[in-house]
Amino acid sequence: MGQLLQSLGAGTGSRLFVHCATSIDYLAELSELNPGVERYAERALLLADRNDLVCVPEEVEPDYLEFLEHLGLGPAPANLIVTSRFQSGSGPLWERLLDSEEALAFLEGRMQLQRTAQLHPFFSTAGQFELGRALSERTGRLIQMIGGDPDLVAYADSKEHIRAKALELGVPVARGEVVELGPGERPRERDLAVLRSALERQSRHTGRVIVRGTLGAAGSATFIYGGAGDLAALEARLAGGRSNRTYLVEAMVDPVISPNVQIYISPDGSTECVGITDQLLDRELTHRGNAYPTGARCTGNMVRWACRIGEWLGDMGYTGIAGFDFVEYLAPDGNPRAFLAELNPRVNSATYPLAVRERIGPAAAFVAGTIQTGVGTFAELRERMPQLLYSPERKSGILPYMTGCLSFGSCGIIALAPSRAEAAELFGEAELSLGASLAGIA
Repeated sequence: MGQLLQSLGAGTGSRLFVHCATSIDYLAELSELNPGVERYAERALLLADRNDLVCVPEEVEPDYLEFLEHLGLGPAPANLIVTSRFQSGSGPLWERLLDSEEALAFLEGRMQLQRTAQLHPFFSTAGQFELGRALSERTGRLIQMIGGDPDLVAYADSKEHIRAKALELGVPVARGEVVELGPGERPRERDLAVLRSALERQSRHTGRVIVRGTLGAAGSATFIYGGAGDLAALEARLAGGRSNRTYLVEAMVDPVISPNVQIYISPDGSTECVGITDQLLDRELTHRGNAYPTGARCTGNMVRWACRIGEWLGDMGYTGIAGFDFVEYLAPDGNPRAFLAELNPRVNSATYPLAVRERIGPAAAFVAGTIQTGVGTFAELRERMPQLLYSPERKSGILPYMTGCLSFGSCGIIALAPSRAEAAELFGEAELSLGASLAGIA
């Protein structure tokens, strides 16, 4: 068993996964535009053993669960906790469970039978802790919450705070500054004047500026400014966001590669690297997927820097996976340099394909990402490209995930193959078979 699976507690007893992305306010806001975000909870199926419990909002196709079982992935069907069976609600999964006596009673029975001892959230929040306390009381067993105090996690999730902590700990960050906008849905003129001054100062260094909301994921709050012509568009984007009032304004370099370093922080505060992937970004720096192995040249420094911050998190009581995004670029002398871009105090999109690789193809490379498609079900997807589905005998192929998103026009795909180039080719074949295209996968 690989390091990542070990860090997630695989094979050591039953776990309850409640991987609800909409527990985070800014992702809940994103789900208003993309209802499929709610189905991202299904990604936890890829992390689960047969005796684990996985909570999802809606039914999962039995054919898909059988496909995962054939690969040695996913829980037993009886351990799938589908909240729509108990009540229909629109809140995060932990809330739907807590609001339903029937759901809690069902969970209690399954947890007693499987002797479930851990709750693995996607993101540690007060609501998840409330669920953990309720389940501890009902089962008469202490349910360990993986993550950290919700206030600590919220603090560490802020790019502004982690930028300051990185500087304090001697971890390099991009050249830049922090801009605070006043309250209200739209920036006031004096706020925009402060922003314009910051843009002017930072654009002197490289000619382009990256503006990042201190809260946000997958590039959802990232804007690129390249001159006066972009100012009106940037101001309109800022006015449309509700989650952010604080922005990092940084001189933009030309990134060669953007690795994600996964660090496991153990209960005793020690740290270890459990996986490194390359983020696949489009021209707007929006996250489109991850690839393994990394092509970065500064990974030694990146791991040391991530562990340094991870040790601080451990001292503050955090335990579990944390993802660190770095940027590698070429300095004027032609040598590679790197700096920290942000921290995800949680599992992230790279965790799932890394775990799949460790379980079913430890020697494989992969390319993973979300594609757009008009295929509506896993059964239809399998009929469209049976020859591309992952085969344990071939040790290569496509593994679809988040198949509940198919009804919303998208699906996750992990392409595994002996080399990254072959995995990218497989991913491209899947796109063609499903009638979709995703720029930036390579």
